[in-house]
Amino acid sequence: MATVKNQTFVMVQIAIVILTVAFATLPARYISIISIAENWASDMRFSIFNTPSQTDNQIVIVRITEETLAKLPYRSPVDRGFLADKIQYLQGLGIRAIGLDILFDQPTEAEKDARLQTLLRQSDIPIITGWTDLETGLTETQYTFQKDYLQGVRSGFSNLYKDPVDGTVRNVFVGKETQDGFKYSFASEIAKAVGAAPLKESVRIQYRSPPDADTPAFPMYAIDVIEFLPKEWFKDKIVMIGADLPFGDRHRTPFAAALGPKDGVIPGVMIQSHMLSQIIENRTEKGTSLIAEITIATILGLLAAILVFAPIGAALRILLSLAGVVAITYVIIWLFTQMAIVVPMLSPLLAYGGAIGLGSAYSAYQQKQHSAFVQNAFNHYLSPAMVDQLVSAPDQLKLGGETKVLTLLFCDVRGFTTISEQYDAEGLTRLINRMLTPLTDQIMSYRGTIDKYMGDCIMAFWNAPLDDPEHAKNACISARRMLDEMVTLNAVLEEEAKQNNKPFIPLKVGIGLNSGECVVGNMGSQQRFDYSVLGDTVNLASRLEGQSKTYGVDVVISEETLNLAPDQACVELDLIQVKGKTQAVRIYTLLGGDELAQDKSFLAFKNDFETMLANYRAQNWAEALEGLKRARTSAAPFNIPGLFTLYENRIQAWQESPPDADWDGVYRATTK
Repeated sequence: MATVKNQTFVMVQIAIVILTVAFATLPARYISIISIAENWASDMRFSIFNTPSQTDNQIVIVRITEETLAKLPYRSPVDRGFLADKIQYLQGLGIRAIGLDILFDQPTEAEKDARLQTLLRQSDIPIITGWTDLETGLTETQYTFQKDYLQGVRSGFSNLYKDPVDGTVRNVFVGKETQDGFKYSFASEIAKAVGAAPLKESVRIQYRSPPDADTPAFPMYAIDVIEFLPKEWFKDKIVMIGADLPFGDRHRTPFAAALGPKDGVIPGVMIQSHMLSQIIENRTEKGTSLIAEITIATILGLLAAILVFAPIGAALRILLSLAGVVAITYVIIWLFTQMAIVVPMLSPLLAYGGAIGLGSAYSAYQQKQHSAFVQNAFNHYLSPAMVDQLVSAPDQLKLGGETKVLTLLFCDVRGFTTISEQYDAEGLTRLINRMLTPLTDQIMSYRGTIDKYMGDCIMAFWNAPLDDPEHAKNACISARRMLDEMVTLNAVLEEEAKQNNKPFIPLKVGIGLNSGECVVGNMGSQQRFDYSVLGDTVNLASRLEGQSKTYGVDVVISEETLNLAPDQACVELDLIQVKGKTQAVRIYTLLGGDELAQDKSFLAFKNDFETMLANYRAQNWAEALEGLKRARTSAAPFNIPGLFTLYENRIQAWQESPPDADWDGVYRATTK
């Protein structure tokens, strides 16, 4: 009897192992939901644990951005005269090759088309363009034009392998058969042009993980500025030219599983660059065969079966089972990070979990006893891994806007050109990010909306999309907090400069604030739009920021802003007609908040300076100079010597050459 029981027990264990091995290895290849789950788990592993690599400096990405298109006569196709100019410039920099990730499927202006075509055909360096066919969506007319236009030009399929379920680009596209024979992919054709052997079959893309959050996987520059960059940044490099637009030619990558669409959905030219880098460096993953997967699943199934039927308590069994899950996961990740061996994420866990589940069910049937705790634990292992496809979709926004009173802020770094000369491209990028991050935090902490970043400049606004009755005051507070952040950052940068024995150039910003009616909403086309603002209020805010340097103060605000935030500590600066405007505006400098506004020292300075301004506008030059001296003394706590130098020079100039008797006291700015 005991022998029969033992035989039955062994047979049950064997059956459990066979079932779990079959369940763990075959569904991942033939059942879509398991395959989806495996892809998701692999994407998570890749995006979290992929080893950071150094920036690939053999490839440079030149981006066509929204800012680029805004400067061209039309958005699409990209102006071919513009492209020809840029390509001609790059040809003189000693580059290895150009990859033009752009389709040429329709005519534009005949002269420009012909010029670019001649350049592509007669280039001394390899130029490879993108190519596609009718199967990918071209019409007969488009395909015919493409074929004729690119006659004699090297090209490759710019297609991407996309997962049919979630659209993720995971595998290298190597090319495909055409009527004229096998045609290589875009990346493969570029690799051939620089002497690398193209891949013969598709493999998983080994995306390069950037070395840190502030450093890209490849050097990237906007196409508009390449003439202003050091030529050695391009010498002996492969230059990849393509679009980097918010709503076009962007594709989901494995990074999206953990990082989300912001960092995981990237332009096609970036994906092409990752594939090209992989082909040139001949990098391939060490995968596992079906036999290896079955072997691994069998071993884990046996270990799980032994664990389930071991004569130990339920609590210890659960603990060991969970420890087994952790250990399996750790080994899979260790093999990936340390040896570049890619073992499926789910099949080992399914084999282990399935064996534990089936063994537990059988044990429960035999013993006719279950505790809720054990049931719940084992049910976890019995359940197949499920993946919910979460696609982040933007709100259903419509074009148009509304007119609202907003407060606008512009912030720009003073003397940025001098500062930028102290850094290379990567160092400068890190510096700008270190500055923009805390400044952005202060804007958003006080209900501000970031409109855009323009290099070292920030544009923000208040009172949209959410109403903010105190938008002017919150903008003033943000401006003051931003200045505090700059003090903190400069202290850190100064210490770093000392440690590295480098000269320290402090970062200084100028801020302009203005309030008034603007049109705010989604500006753009049906295909692409941004939530932004338009109007003279915006332009004036930008002009006021520029005047902060002229007047030697950190913040310049308009009278409209002060009227909406009268409790702020502000002193009138001038009556000014900014460049591009016909009407004068009264401007102020923001020195502090409501507490400072009641401070005796501030009130004394305010009275002294406004008395000086009254004499200045009345053309009482001697009294104005005396008042300026008093104001300079009372302004000592506020560190704005440039303001007094400005007025001293003005008054002396007016003394030598007085204005007309009916002078209105308005200063007419000649610079932005």
